[in-house]
Amino acid sequence: MPNYGPEVIGPPPRDPAQKFWDPQMQTMDPGQRRKLQDDRLRQMVRKVFEHPVRFFRDKLVSAGVSGPDDIKGVEDLAQVPLTVKQDLRDSEAQDPPFGDHRFTDARQAVRIGTSTGTTGTPTISFWTRKDLWIEYESGARAWWRYGYRPGMIITHAHPAYLYAGGPLLSGAYEYMGLLNVWVPPPDTDELAEQALRFWLRVKPDIPFMGFSTGRFFEVANKLGIDPKDAGLEFR
Repeated sequence: MPNYGPEVIGPPPRDPAQKFWDPQMQTMDPGQRRKLQDDRLRQMVRKVFEHPVRFFRDKLVSAGVSGPDDIKGVEDLAQVPLTVKQDLRDSEAQDPPFGDHRFTDARQAVRIGTSTGTTGTPTISFWTRKDLWIEYESGARAWWRYGYRPGMIITHAHPAYLYAGGPLLSGAYEYMGLLNVWVPPPDTDELAEQALRFWLRVKPDIPFMGFSTGRFFEVANKLGIDPKDAGLEFR
């Protein structure tokens, strides 16, 4: 039988006293890190040409890169034009729905989401299992340095559904071993109250912080709730 089950979900335990989530990677010698970056960049460029990934292949060719061997390392990226958000919108519009800039077929992915669309048509993102693992490992490196440790109660109010931020943040917290209290964004007073009432019952170890903190304070004042009792704090 394959070796899988609840006991192998998530990363191996860490010593809470250690300074880094992944000391081997986070304290790597700068020269060794640059070599790793160069190696991975060359692998990616080779995949662009051999896969091929038409959007990025054409961008490289237009910059005078005729093949994967023309890129030796990170410093060579200076000769490649930047990719901006409108490029991705145009790619998706010309080759709907996913464009011609993907390294992976959507049916090999396990999660899909969009950008907010604040400045135009939302662009689509999707993630494979490996992508999510990279996302969670990267998040854990940051949160560990912030002082977060497995067993703590953490809360947030990121939007959900097609907007990708909420599921990704929740996944990273849960992967790290935090108790993830995901409350609704305070779009209405009723939704803000729902979060506040729950925080009174299950108070987070890490005070809520985010763009919507002011809204929660506003509604707490209307309801006569002491923000500190609900784990709210301005920092």
